[in-house]
Amino acid sequence: MAAEFAELLFVVSGCSITWVCDFPGVISKTSSQLLGQNHGAGSARAGELVGKVHDPFRKQDPVSPDHIIRAIELFSRKSDTNYAARAPLLHRLAEAQRTFGRFAKEDRILDLVIIFERYSPEEKTCKNELSLNISNLLGQTTEESAQISEGVEHYYKVRNAIVHGCKKEGDSDLLLEIDLALGNGFRFARTLLLNSICEISAALSVQPIADVCLRWLQPAA
Repeated sequence: MAAEFAELLFVVSGCSITWVCDFPGVISKTSSQLLGQNHGAGSARAGELVGKVHDPFRKQDPVSPDHIIRAIELFSRKSDTNYAARAPLLHRLAEAQRTFGRFAKEDRILDLVIIFERYSPEEKTCKNELSLNISNLLGQTTEESAQISEGVEHYYKVRNAIVHGCKKEGDSDLLLEIDLALGNGFRFARTLLLNSICEISAALSVQPIADVCLRWLQPAA
């Protein structure tokens, strides 16, 4: 449950949540007694450093207290929303942000594509249909929808350059714009997922959750 909440906190805050140490197979004393297992000083499993997801040299901004409160509120009401349906995409988004290494940016691009294409499984998944669908869901004005559509189309051009190995003229230049594509991609994915789980929760809260979710679409200052 802690890992699940940490991933939701990332989606709300945009700050990656990394694990320094993991303790696999560890259960509470009460649970172990119910299972008839010995629970003593010598029975606990040693922790393991999570080297693949923890980067001690990565610069990290502190999480806003408001984001923590919002994540707690959404997590506490997940049974009243479509959180369960979106959970696999929330997990993938959090995992994508934690990825680092030589090919981390390329891997993140592909992870976000999976999110976009699985978000609306009933829709066609070609670039034009996806850009139209996402812009219609996120754009609050005609101008904003056009900007989002352009951002999605640019994202898929970068994705194609990565997947197909720069076969077309101009693909090499697109790879230089991968940071721009990722910035847009993470904002679009976060806002899609948060809006989808905020819709019902907003009706149960005195706080304007949906308005806050839409505001997260805007780039950070």
